[in-house]
Amino acid sequence: MIEQVIADDSTQIVVVDCTFTAKNDCHTHGLNWFYNGKTQRAERGLEWSVVAIVDLTQKTGYALSAQRTEAGLSAQVPAAVDESQPSKSQVDFYLGYLAYCTTYFSARIRYVVADGFYSKYKWVTGVVQLGFHAIGQAAQQCRLQVSL
Repeated sequence: MIEQVIADDSTQIVVVDCTFTAKNDCHTHGLNWFYNGKTQRAERGLEWSVVAIVDLTQKTGYALSAQRTEAGLSAQVPAAVDESQPSKSQVDFYLGYLAYCTTYFSARIRYVVADGFYSKYKWVTGVVQLGFHAIGQAAQQCRLQVSL
């Protein structure tokens, strides 16, 4: 449906970010502690990873897909307790979800844009391996150098 409203000659990018839904009950599946940007702290609730297509020509964004983030993931890869089962981080989850969504991208899309959280070596190299260029805000103390 998105391709039907975007002109063939428009410039498009993909934007990735998460959104938070506060939940206080204890019966909701996937309930965990996630960062809530509105309050600038981790809170108990659900997190949704959202992938959107932005038409730069029309200055309009279209939500392509949203998936609930798995509970129990860490921002960094934890040491594996069981060596046969590799540990999974939030970045691994986000990359897997982005890879799933690429089947719905227009062939004209070349750039994936995300906020500073995603400015990690693992994210940038994963996006490049998927065939895209990563655009984000790197922290001053951590400049990423990836050959594109």
